[in-house]
Amino acid sequence: VKELVRKGIPHHFRAIVWQLLCNATETDKKQYAEYIKATSACERVIRRDIARTYPEHDFFKEKDGLGQEALFNVMKAYSLHDREVGYCQGEHFFLTISFNLISIIRFWLHCRSLTHANA
Repeated sequence: VKELVRKGIPHHFRAIVWQLLCNATETDKKQYAEYIKATSACERVIRRDIARTYPEHDFFKEKDGLGQEALFNVMKAYSLHDREVGYCQGEHFFLTISFNLISIIRFWLHCRSLTHANA
């Protein structure tokens, strides 16, 4: 058991485990999809800052590439989810830590972590 624990959660189960850990529900998934379709007043600022996020890292260096778009979607969704905070410069660096997770899980994990940090 000790060896299994040290190896961590098997890759093919990680998305499921993260969803369970951050209590993401089907309703949360639908809400994320709605946020992605909506427009945020913070979009211009988010795009500007994302271009500065790890400019040498392969995943983030291409303008409007996969990495930048994924990060933008999560940040935009959060700016709509928590309208009081909106967007906070530097917040995206926290999200890059979790980029092996799919966007929707990243979004709800980010929401839960900031909610608990402010409690």
